[in-house]
Amino acid sequence: MHDKAFWHGILENKGKVPKGASQTELTTELLSYLHSPDPELRDEFGYQLLGHWIMSGDYDTETLTGFLDRWLADLQTGLGETGTDTVLIRSFASLMLSILVYYDVTQSWLSEDDYARLFDATCLYFVAEKD
Repeated sequence: MHDKAFWHGILENKGKVPKGASQTELTTELLSYLHSPDPELRDEFGYQLLGHWIMSGDYDTETLTGFLDRWLADLQTGLGETGTDTVLIRSFASLMLSILVYYDVTQSWLSEDDYARLFDATCLYFVAEKD
């Protein structure tokens, strides 16, 4: 795991991956931050950098589809619970899904099946969310 100064450096450098670092490995770390109760890790690093890299076209369709699968699953984590931190996982899953959809508006990468899965999961989420 990298320290916060490392991530602030990337943010200050407009999302540029430092020499010697792997965007794939950094992505794995950032994905875990979306589940963190620490708002700096979750909001500033996970959300901002992953969103920036998605919108910059840094990921191929296979990776984007993996994100879609992951965030659709996260949207169901603890669904129906109240008063738990799982609401953060669901909230950030919905935020990240909105970025994927927005990216699709500009790059048209989602399949019809992906849209159907997204629609169904979103409807279920809206009906079942209590927190």
